[in-house]
Amino acid sequence: MKKSILLFAAMALTLSACGSPQPVFRQGTPINAPVPNTVRANSVNEKSPGPLIENRNVSVPRSGFDAIAEQNQNTNLPADPAFQSNGEVSAQSPFDSPFGELPFETWRDLSDHIRYSNETTYEDRQFMNSRYAEGHFNKYINTAFRDVRNLYKATAEEMKRFILLDVLVNSLEAGGRTLPYQDIHNPPAERHYKLFPTQAAMLMPTFGEIVNYNRNSYDVNYVRWDEYRAARYYQANYSRIFGLVMEHGPSKRDAWRLVHREISSYASR
Repeated sequence: MKKSILLFAAMALTLSACGSPQPVFRQGTPINAPVPNTVRANSVNEKSPGPLIENRNVSVPRSGFDAIAEQNQNTNLPADPAFQSNGEVSAQSPFDSPFGELPFETWRDLSDHIRYSNETTYEDRQFMNSRYAEGHFNKYINTAFRDVRNLYKATAEEMKRFILLDVLVNSLEAGGRTLPYQDIHNPPAERHYKLFPTQAAMLMPTFGEIVNYNRNSYDVNYVRWDEYRAARYYQANYSRIFGLVMEHGPSKRDAWRLVHREISSYASR
């Protein structure tokens, strides 16, 4: 009888072991080891500046978009009403949106995107004041950015670009000086415009991108800029050029060449 009981117990243990997955421990890995929170920072290298190519001798034709911009040189456009919520949280819960969550949930998400992503340039980080950028991002991540996404039915890629542009134009520093915080935004969409703001964002360059473009793109010729004057011009004319892109829907090349031409006229040295 005793032997039967022992045999039954042994069979039960065997069946239990076969019926449930067993933990696998890799050699050298301590049990319950904490997961480091610096994996990305240690495993991904930050970007470095691209080469400076000075003598390019490129023929840069003027486009119809250049002529339109000249005719609207002194145009002042209001900011999109989505940014006039004074920091109040949007009445609609972000979880109710049919368009999904925003591509960045925290400032760390956007900061990592700027520092490590191949969709941004070294100069985006170089000309960004981190304190201003973080404050601006936190001000609008639960308000205007969600409203913009819902209003224009923007895709995740469009919102990624839109948020990047809006944060960077409001956190510029150049020549060792930080530009005063202006709270600058895109103008609102109009019925006769060809593009929504979130679509136009895909064609607009950041200031860092236009600096990089000036340094080494064979689309344009290199012009030596006073970086602080260049940054001030970019910031002061951001809404105007953004509005022209929305209204007329130029090619990305024509939009970037326009920004480069206007900055070069103002800030060359």
